[in-house]
Amino acid sequence: MESKIFPVTEYIMISCLNSYEKFYHQLKLVSDRITPERIADEQRKLFTEITPLQIFNLQMFPLFGRLIRILQMGRKPENEPLEKFQQIQFILNFWKRLARAYFNTGALTVREMEGNCQILPDNDVKFIVKNLHTPNQEELKKIKRTSAQLEVYSFSDECETRMRISDHGPYELPDGEKLIVREMIRLHVDGEKGQWPWSEIKATAPTSVIAIAFALKNMKKIWFNDWGTLFTDPIDYSNNISSVAILTREKNKNKSLGIDELKAYEQFAQEALVELYLKMTSWSRAEKIKAGALVYNKNFDRFTNLVGITDEIDWNLNPEVLQKEFKELVDKNGTNTFTPLALWIFRSNKFKIKNPTYFLRTP
Repeated sequence: MESKIFPVTEYIMISCLNSYEKFYHQLKLVSDRITPERIADEQRKLFTEITPLQIFNLQMFPLFGRLIRILQMGRKPENEPLEKFQQIQFILNFWKRLARAYFNTGALTVREMEGNCQILPDNDVKFIVKNLHTPNQEELKKIKRTSAQLEVYSFSDECETRMRISDHGPYELPDGEKLIVREMIRLHVDGEKGQWPWSEIKATAPTSVIAIAFALKNMKKIWFNDWGTLFTDPIDYSNNISSVAILTREKNKNKSLGIDELKAYEQFAQEALVELYLKMTSWSRAEKIKAGALVYNKNFDRFTNLVGITDEIDWNLNPEVLQKEFKELVDKNGTNTFTPLALWIFRSNKFKIKNPTYFLRTP
């Protein structure tokens, strides 16, 4: 994965290696203070920061980092230090407990639920339905345009990841229609510190969160993936939209927004994107990789914030990863990291059956 601005593949690899080396210690601090079941119970709500993507990442990042390390060991999981293996077991146990409690279906992933991602409690769904209204064509264009602008801003500020964007649903409505919801959080507002060093910009949003919900009719299929991405049949569902709700949260209370209030959000997104683009295009390759890795790893602050220990965490890259793989990938000399991984990922289907991607190991 390579964008015009960020070396995405490189920073993903660095962040996953860093997660393998450091994440257990961060998660242990959280688990000592709060159970995964309590997190699930308290955070299953509109505008939560603990989204299905954040839960999926708990296991994906360290497991992918482990995969790279084992490939470097000659594909021999038995060479992995026992302590590291036990740390991975701890991470997976926490993740499984959290996912099962959060989805409340017995499933661990959205994929296991066949693309259904119905995470909101009934009271939040009822609140959205209460605020649905039928827009005219001009209003619908404004809604879709603002949503697209905010999505691009959110995607860019997170170094081209979907960490701030969460699509979920479909929720069944009494008339047979389907409700889908897109949330965008951590928008930059006046008086609050930006999420990242580069997030300190002049542009400010009216509120830090916004959600746009669509009631859809006559849809053949609606489904989601574990990255919080929406898929639909038909792909363009513009003609299937029967009603819309625009929502935000202020002073710890959810509220609806009018169409006329969207202009301020659109203007913010446009101005913010220009500021971010000018900053990011001036960065060196090393700065871009380090920024992307920070985004991937420090989004765990959504969990550390729950127990008030974010400032106690060392969010820097592991020194060994920084000195070896980071330097190699910055210098575009990542043969020791890239080549074994590429050969493994693109191995034949026959070979995949005999050799699971993440390397099984008995205790």
